[in-house]
Amino acid sequence: MAETLHGTNMDSENSKTMSPAVMEEVETEKLNRVFLSSMKEGDPLPLIKEELKYLIQSRRLAVGKEELSVKFHPPLTPQLEPEDRIKMKKRREQNRNAAQRFRTKKKSKKEKVEKELEFLNSRNNELRAKVEDLERQVHMYRQYIDCVSQDAIHLENFPPK
Repeated sequence: MAETLHGTNMDSENSKTMSPAVMEEVETEKLNRVFLSSMKEGDPLPLIKEELKYLIQSRRLAVGKEELSVKFHPPLTPQLEPEDRIKMKKRREQNRNAAQRFRTKKKSKKEKVEKELEFLNSRNNELRAKVEDLERQVHMYRQYIDCVSQDAIHLENFPPK
């Protein structure tokens, strides 16, 4: 029986003529189909929606209310007037131009920052080299001062007293 009802929508007329056992079987079949598709897609949302729909329907039927029949239709896209189409095309063109200007400005700003970074890195390397050279000179002068001061000590002691 479930195979013959497979894929059909249960409306309120159909559900009134079916026995509760058949309705339960049909709902179980729907849940099984939705469960398998949810597992394939990896998205639990359709299964949750179907379970909620089943829960609401069973509660409505349990308290004696009639079954809900909800059918969704895709929203109709309104036909635009020619002047509205022109406005829309103009807006799209303006947006496209603004986006292009933004991308160009962003690219030039990025290039400017990259050039500044390159300059600062080279300047940093120059200054580091200069610091090394000055440290070498300081070390050399300290050695010279040490030699001169030791020679001065020797010269003071040279004429024995």
